[in-house]
Amino acid sequence: MPRDTCADNNGSRVETDRDDEAIRVVARVRPLTQGEHDVGHVVGLTCLDDARTVHIDTPPGEDGKRVTQSYSLDVSVPPEASQGVFFDRCGIKPLLHSVLDGFAATCFAYGQTGSGKTYSLVGPESTTDKLDQRSSEQDGLLSRAVKFLFSEIKRRDGVEHAVEVSYCEIYNEQVRDLLFEGAGAGQQLPVRYNPHQGFFVEGLNTVPCQSKAEVMRCFCKGFKTTRVASHDMNTRSNRSHCIFNIHVHIKTTDQEMRSTQVAHGKMCFVDLAGSERVRDTKATGKTLAESGQINKSLFVLGKVISALTTRVKKGTPEMRVPYRDSILTRLLMSSLGGHCKTLMVTCCSASASHISETTRSLQFAARAKHIRNKPVVVLDPKESLIQELKNEIAKLRRQNAQLQKNLHETPPDGRECVAEIQNAAAGHHLAHLRQSLLLEEVHTPARQRAVAEQEMQEMCVGMVPPVGPGCRAARSAVDAAPGNYQVASRPLPHVAAADRHIVAHRGVNQQDNDVDLQ
Repeated sequence: MPRDTCADNNGSRVETDRDDEAIRVVARVRPLTQGEHDVGHVVGLTCLDDARTVHIDTPPGEDGKRVTQSYSLDVSVPPEASQGVFFDRCGIKPLLHSVLDGFAATCFAYGQTGSGKTYSLVGPESTTDKLDQRSSEQDGLLSRAVKFLFSEIKRRDGVEHAVEVSYCEIYNEQVRDLLFEGAGAGQQLPVRYNPHQGFFVEGLNTVPCQSKAEVMRCFCKGFKTTRVASHDMNTRSNRSHCIFNIHVHIKTTDQEMRSTQVAHGKMCFVDLAGSERVRDTKATGKTLAESGQINKSLFVLGKVISALTTRVKKGTPEMRVPYRDSILTRLLMSSLGGHCKTLMVTCCSASASHISETTRSLQFAARAKHIRNKPVVVLDPKESLIQELKNEIAKLRRQNAQLQKNLHETPPDGRECVAEIQNAAAGHHLAHLRQSLLLEEVHTPARQRAVAEQEMQEMCVGMVPPVGPGCRAARSAVDAAPGNYQVASRPLPHVAAADRHIVAHRGVNQQDNDVDLQ
């Protein structure tokens, strides 16, 4: 069945927490490859002992300059860390828990080509064909996250879960479904916008899955058809941005209210194509053209990050963010400054020879750390309306409880407070009547207006002046609800008299108007 990607499901968003949160940014440093050792590369990037800071320190270059710089992120993972340690430390587990609560979450990997993005998300190329058959210590975040999700689903009693997956790639600004096999497979899919869903891929196929094996089977099937190429920096370089979505539909039953609620959680894994420098990759022909498209979309992504960061620092929420300038940023709109929980993995090479690209990646990560998202739970439109009504009822109950508390905070003799309530309510009502008289000024003779004002002043003479320590609280309770003109279901004498007066007064006005017409 078709469904969207990188946008919320066909439901409405319901805010459950008004606090926004920052994007979590993690840096992972890969070790030098054997090829880099062979050509004499040296280490220029290390992780400090605080597990948050990455430090650049390169030997003097041809110009005699030495580069030293430190970047503090949420987590830094050193080259010697295993895949299991990376999974435990990167912070993806809280995101997976939130998905099972109905939130949308995104994990995307960013970095230079050959910096270890696909390895961090998927694992080594030699094991990708067997991800649906067995687990290994080399498995990346995706396989471990799917295993974690299904283990948590089994532990949740009284909740029904349904899991679906979708998989697409963005190649040369065109979106292609990686799981569809029927007629028209491989054709370009349009990206649409809906005010409730945001940007989404129209017609993207989803596949229901019952286990980790089925999810990984779908992933392996699509992964084999992604577009890759080889160049001097990477033997398997992604030529497209790949997006793998795991949709989790959560159905909970409230026995007390005898109602059910369906929420739609989503975990989105984005394997971005790496930034490339032609002088390093030596790309030519088709690969060179693909590099141009990749760098263009990543450049727009950088502009979006910069605009969001500036908007936060300057406090200008109306500032334009160029989401529409590329397909990638459209589909990541909810993840960057939107309603998702987001984890960004910045992959870097430890080689000093690649320090310029590494610096750009870390600068990108440092800016992204300032972006604030506002995660929300996604419900069906019907469930959303019910939830909004429940929230309104709860709010009214809290207000009613506060009013009751204020009314009961009276001295033993509460007559003074009752009089104060009557005075306040009558005052509000008399002000309303005066406003009505002003509106009828054109049709009301001056003498009749004067008589009406005099009679209302006489009504106020019998009001009891406010006394007693509890009257202030009672007065505030009445002021908070100026539309209530009754106490204990008994109409106030001032209000009743004023009502009778204004009705009679309007009758006289009508007679005068009839005479004028004749």
